[in-house]
Amino acid sequence: MLTHKEIYKLIAKFDGRKDPSRGRPLPDSEFNITAITEDSRRAAVGTLFAALRGQRHDGHDFAEAAVQLGAVAILGDRTGISTLCGAPYIASTAPRKLLGILAHALAGHPSRAMKVIGITGTNGKSSTACLAQAILEHAGRPTANFGTLGYAIAGEAQPAPHTTPFAEDLATLFAKARDAKQTHLVMEVSSHALHQDRVAGIDFDIAAFTNLTQDHLDYHQNMQAYREAKQKLFEQLEGDQKFAVINAGDPHAKYFLDAAKAPCTTYGAAGDCRATHIDTRVEGTHFQLETPWGNTAATLRLLGEHNVLNALCAAAICGVAGVPV
Repeated sequence: MLTHKEIYKLIAKFDGRKDPSRGRPLPDSEFNITAITEDSRRAAVGTLFAALRGQRHDGHDFAEAAVQLGAVAILGDRTGISTLCGAPYIASTAPRKLLGILAHALAGHPSRAMKVIGITGTNGKSSTACLAQAILEHAGRPTANFGTLGYAIAGEAQPAPHTTPFAEDLATLFAKARDAKQTHLVMEVSSHALHQDRVAGIDFDIAAFTNLTQDHLDYHQNMQAYREAKQKLFEQLEGDQKFAVINAGDPHAKYFLDAAKAPCTTYGAAGDCRATHIDTRVEGTHFQLETPWGNTAATLRLLGEHNVLNALCAAAICGVAGVPV
């Protein structure tokens, strides 16, 4: 549960204000929230309804329906009002981001109980996530996996309608992973999710970048906007307990290296983690794995240079996570 005062403090923090009431009216009534949703159909007693503006719809149009189902307050970006449809109205300059932060706060900040690994890039996210999960679990570290192939927790999986779920659903999934005693969680992080602040509220420990090729330009309009959306995952890394893993061979690698304020490990032909003496056969690929933590012979039951790169990315992720080579 969160009180209205706790919510206002969070708004002030992310709007960059010392005084939560400065520049905007606050509702007179006091209220507590036990849930948050951007889907008016999920509203119930104790819910904070996030009235978000989308490409096709404006959540404010569904505020009345949410209030009728029991929503106790409305979150949105309108200014100059303190109530909407008879409910207290909470204004924020970044309501999408605040939605994620509040959802994870209500869930008890589950990402802080696990080592969270986010993988972004145009190609290779699913393969790399599965390889990293397999290595971590082989090393005795129970690992959840959220991505295109499904949301898997402790051996149980459910279909994935989105590569990266929406914020309120992510908070629920993270709480389930924590309660299932998962020590690690690896997830694919799409550019859409980063642009829409779906991963707000998640404490990432490791961020990995696979590659960047032309894709999703119908949404992002151009390559720079597409790249900058993915860079957001690395911009939140800060400190020597966070780690970035980056494909040194990608032309955009420099932007991701510059974005991270944490130790960076690269992979690829010119990276910190690399494959030498590559031998491709019908049954799989053999190579010598060279890393900052030691070298070893490796066998991969996948074919193709792209899968060697995916394996190197997974090896780098697990290396910085402390798994012995």
